[in-house]
Amino acid sequence: MAASFDCSKAVTAVEKIVCSTPEISKLDDALAAAYKVAQDRSSDKAALAHDQRLWLAQRNSCGNNGACIKSSYEARLKLISAAPEPTTTPLTTIAEIASFSPADYPIASRGGKLIFSQFDKSGNNYDIVAFDIADQSSEYLLKGGLVLIMWREAKSTS
Repeated sequence: MAASFDCSKAVTAVEKIVCSTPEISKLDDALAAAYKVAQDRSSDKAALAHDQRLWLAQRNSCGNNGACIKSSYEARLKLISAAPEPTTTPLTTIAEIASFSPADYPIASRGGKLIFSQFDKSGNNYDIVAFDIADQSSEYLLKGGLVLIMWREAKSTS
């Protein structure tokens, strides 16, 4: 029994090879698990499902070529497993601070990312952060209070 379908109902050559080849059957199991994780993480489940249907059509075009089927599974598994994890640590942005003034701390949008400053965990220093809207991940561009001073100076000279 492969994880993504019932082998007793296998009809196509590809399904039969997946069910009769232990190595490919294990890849099917792994891909089914990785796809479930990707669904849980995805902010665009329809696009993920569409990509999976396209992959299935590509896999099915392998016919009875076991090496092609195996390669197809390996490539899809690598692609799905490479999807970034969403950020689990919530950011404390300066927008949550009572003295926040948007004019003092602008939020910019560049390349699908929001660029903004935030207080660090101590609440004393500021960090410059990029937040990716698509996958909801974040990265620190610059850390610490001196960065804020340099950023303000750069802003005032531009």
